[in-house]
Amino acid sequence: MLSMALVSCLGSGLTYPFLLVYLHDVRHISLGSTGLLMALPAVFGLVATPLTGSLVDGVGARAVLFWSALAAATGSALLPAISSAPSAIAPLALYGLGTVGIATAINTLFAQLIHDPVLQTRAFSLNFMFVNLGLAAGALIAAEIVAVRRPGTFSLIYLLDAASFVVAAVGSVTLPRRTRLAGTKARVRSRPSANAYRMVLANRIFLRYVMLLGAIFLVGYGALDAGFVGYSVTSVRISPSLVADCFVVNFVVIICLQQVASRFVERIPRSFALAIASSAFALAWLAEWTAGRFPGSMTSKVLVISFGAIFALGEMALSPVRNVLVNALATEELRGRYNAVSVSVIQSANIVAPAVIGILLGASLGGPLVLALVILSALAVLASLQLGTRLSPAQDNRPGIALTVRVGRGRRHHHAAAREPEANPAPAPGPLSR
Repeated sequence: MLSMALVSCLGSGLTYPFLLVYLHDVRHISLGSTGLLMALPAVFGLVATPLTGSLVDGVGARAVLFWSALAAATGSALLPAISSAPSAIAPLALYGLGTVGIATAINTLFAQLIHDPVLQTRAFSLNFMFVNLGLAAGALIAAEIVAVRRPGTFSLIYLLDAASFVVAAVGSVTLPRRTRLAGTKARVRSRPSANAYRMVLANRIFLRYVMLLGAIFLVGYGALDAGFVGYSVTSVRISPSLVADCFVVNFVVIICLQQVASRFVERIPRSFALAIASSAFALAWLAEWTAGRFPGSMTSKVLVISFGAIFALGEMALSPVRNVLVNALATEELRGRYNAVSVSVIQSANIVAPAVIGILLGASLGGPLVLALVILSALAVLASLQLGTRLSPAQDNRPGIALTVRVGRGRRHHHAAAREPEANPAPAPGPLSR
């Protein structure tokens, strides 16, 4: 699974930084239409997420991963053939449907194949590191290949991206079939999908957590591309190349320090890790806001570069726990739907944030916008700590009560895990997851 993440994200890294350039400068689609087209994958992914969760619970995560990877490959392979905005809709829709299916299936598979909470945390952390390694390597390779005056170079990177998804689809076939809980799966298939999702949303602790997760993504990843890039170029007045350097710093910090951060995070409550992530995002946006007070200066350049490193600290705290906490709150028979709801909330943040930020930047309100992101991040810190009071010791991984033994202690580890209280209490239709 980690090798699949590396290969597929290597392909995504080839294309991710250049979609706007390809649509606007190569295919000559207006900026307004380009912005709408760039939002299409997230919109289609959001619409398809409930069905994806149902399919994961019904036919299995491995099958969903296989067909989703093929859908993403088809969408990417069709992009070189577009000539206008309408012709780009179908490829981008397929790409969005495929990527959201991959995310839901991967999150579910990690929980199904790795039951130990410590190993599960490390697996999600490693996956995040491999994702960033693939994105960084792909972006650096593409920067040496693509040129607007040579449209064929863009066709090449999109075909390479499609090939990477095909490799991921083939790799998914090698994953083990999951045979246990077959009777449970049969019951899930017979239950109407809407009723199953009502059971998921009846878990008030989970609902509180995914709302917090949506807020963290809103001020984090959702605001990153439009907010950071747009504000840095228009208000801080730094060059796009320096913005690219900031992303390189971000990737390097994550690749070098993710495993150290993971070992730290697995020893603290998960709610505290969420608070650390929100604090880092607040500090990063504060550095960006301060850079805007000194536009075009060396001070602003240093602060913008520091944004990438500080933001990476938040990412490293968030990545090991956000999906683990979703699965700790999920029941086995509805695990796919729990992960689908989590993915849909993240997709919503990725749709709302760029739209709102674009309007505010267009109205020359970049300074108040970034200051608002600082305040919202600080509020997320408080909400994260408050969530910890609602989670059980096992769900929150509180030291001394939850599973605190380290991997490699042999028999002691297995005895401790056997005594561990159930981490996934089944939610009845009433109150009970970077």
